[in-house]
Amino acid sequence: KISLRQCIELASCVFAIFSIPYMCLLQLLHILPHYHNTSEPVYWLHVIAGVFLLINVCANFYKLYSIDASMRGRLVESSEIGPAWRFCHACECHCPPRSYHCDVCNICVLKRDHHCLFAVNCVGLANQRYYLLTVVYFAIAAIYAAVFNWRFVLDAHEGLSLKSAFQLTVPFMSMMFGVSSLYQFCLAITQIICIFGGGLLWLLFGLHLRLLLVNQTVHERAKMICDYNMGWRQNVMQVFGPRYLLAFVWPFTVSRLPLDGFKFPIAGGGEAPRKTL
Repeated sequence: KISLRQCIELASCVFAIFSIPYMCLLQLLHILPHYHNTSEPVYWLHVIAGVFLLINVCANFYKLYSIDASMRGRLVESSEIGPAWRFCHACECHCPPRSYHCDVCNICVLKRDHHCLFAVNCVGLANQRYYLLTVVYFAIAAIYAAVFNWRFVLDAHEGLSLKSAFQLTVPFMSMMFGVSSLYQFCLAITQIICIFGGGLLWLLFGLHLRLLLVNQTVHERAKMICDYNMGWRQNVMQVFGPRYLLAFVWPFTVSRLPLDGFKFPIAGGGEAPRKTL
């Protein structure tokens, strides 16, 4: 039996997967040729920007979805188990500091941050880099599309007027009453998703960027655990690896993480604190 949460996860994942090619094709094949032709340099600048964003969104999202951040297959030596470790009765194994059990994935995740609905996967040490980059490049692409589409959307709704304001703010109602065509309805929905979706993604990225810079997970922020802040540069390197600048702009950059998820340096030195559930 499929639960409501699984239905929401599936719908969120399908929406994310299909919205990427839809937005790319709409921008590059429909809207861009309407204002620029291939002989103009600005046309190719938009194409390069669009392809760059597409590569980053797709590659980072795939890595986020496919990388297993859990303890599955990890062997724990008895000598590695310290006082900060705890025993997970669900997984029947000892778990290192900063790892927690995910009720959705039904397994403990190394440096677990949260469960991502859109990727149907937990965000942890191994894939946190790709989560952050998926969010920020999705946000950039959404705002870029919203700004670039604005004039085209207004032209399709015959300019700025009370009628077009009604069509753009309540597209379902305007289509139901025959005010908007199906084409106008699709453009309005796309613009609304870009504006509000992009805004929400920027807020989400701002929250997780702050957590990244102080080396906290969502759980640690809620419990006010601030023991792992090693300074912003070291904090960033723990997530993005030593080649963090290149990793930020190119998703295929190999930048090995300095930590294995079992041991984390503590600000001021010393032993990791005991877990607070």
